[in-house]
Amino acid sequence: MTRIRILALCASMTACALAFPLDGFGPGPDPSPGPDASADRASEPPEGGPDGGCTLERWPERRAAGSPGGGEVSLTLAVSGVEFGADDAGVAPGFDLDGLCTCPGAAACRSTVEGCDRDGGLDNAVTDLIERFSGFQSIFDEEYLNAQISVGNLSLLLQLDGYNGEADDPSVSLAVFASNGHAPGDGGRSVPSFDGSDVWTIDRATTLGGADPAARPRFVDPDAYVSDGVLVGRLSFPLVYMTASGPRAVRIDEGVVSGRLRNDGVWRLERGRLAGRLSTRNLITALGLFPSPFDTTIPLCKSSDAFAALKPQICASADVMRASALDRKDQFCDAFSFGAGVTAVQALEGPVTDTDGGAPCGVDFSDDCLR
Repeated sequence: MTRIRILALCASMTACALAFPLDGFGPGPDPSPGPDASADRASEPPEGGPDGGCTLERWPERRAAGSPGGGEVSLTLAVSGVEFGADDAGVAPGFDLDGLCTCPGAAACRSTVEGCDRDGGLDNAVTDLIERFSGFQSIFDEEYLNAQISVGNLSLLLQLDGYNGEADDPSVSLAVFASNGHAPGDGGRSVPSFDGSDVWTIDRATTLGGADPAARPRFVDPDAYVSDGVLVGRLSFPLVYMTASGPRAVRIDEGVVSGRLRNDGVWRLERGRLAGRLSTRNLITALGLFPSPFDTTIPLCKSSDAFAALKPQICASADVMRASALDRKDQFCDAFSFGAGVTAVQALEGPVTDTDGGAPCGVDFSDDCLR
C-alpha cells in the first residue's frame, strides 16, 4: 500500500497570528462543532447558483461519474508557501461561505459597518483586517509567516487516506492535524528541504489520543473527494502560528480545504485554498496571547490600553455568523470569514509532541467582542 501523507500549514497572519492552547480549541464551552467527525463536517451553504446578480465562487462539486473510490494511496505534504492577500489579478483567496453576494444583495448578518463581498460573493474579512493593521508587522506579516515555515517552526498536516491516485475519486478521508514543527535531525532541529523527505511532528491536542494519531484525528472529513484533480474537504480545522511562547493554534469552523494534487515524482498541492469561519471569541482570545505592539515583552492580554484600542476596530470587521445555521436570522455578526492560499509538498509524519509555552494570560483566559 502506497503511503504518503499531506502536511499543510496555516495561512493567514490575522487568523494565524492568533493563539491559545489547543486543548479544546478555546477556553470554556464553544457553540461551534466539536471533535466528533460527523459534527465537524461543515454544513453546506444555501443551494441556488447566482445570488444578488453574481455567480458564487465555490469549490468544485463531487463528480457523479469517474473512477471508483477506496484506493490505497495516503498523502502527506508540507506547506512551502502561504498567501492571504490578493493575487496579481486582485482576487483574494477563499470562497463564498454564506450563499450570498452581499452588495447589492443582503448580508447574512447585521454589522455596525457596511461591508461588501468580493467578486463571486467571496467572503474574506481576514484580508481586510490584514490590510487595516498592516503596520503591526509582528502580527500581520506574510513574509514572517513564510520564514517560520521555511525554518520548520510550525505546520498544519492534511492527512489524505483511501485515495485512488487518479483525477477523480468520489470518496476519500481527509484529516487535519497541527504540527509543533519539523522533527529534529542529528544535532538538533533540522531545516526542512521540501523535497519529500521532511519529517514533521504531530500536536497531540489535535488527536483524540492513543498511540496512533492518524487513526483518531480530532478534525476529519470522512467524505472528502477529488474532482478533476482537485481535493475538496469540508471540516473544521486548526490554524497554527508562532508566538513568543511557542506554536499555538486557533480553530476555523465549517472550513473548506481545497487544492490541485499533482505527482511529478513528489506529490504536491498547488493553488490550494483554506476557507472557513473564525469566531470573534476565538480570534479575540487568541490575540490576547500576542506581544503588545507597544511593549513586546508582555502579551496583549496584559496590556489593557493596547487591547482596548484594538478590540473595537477588529470586532467591527465581523461579517458572518460562527455557524451557517445562524445565517439570515437578523443577528449581529459574530465571526470573520477567512481565506488563504497555500502550496504544499510531500512530507512524512513524525512523533507526537505536546505544545509548550504555558499560559501567559492564565489558564482560564477568554475574551470576546462584547466584553
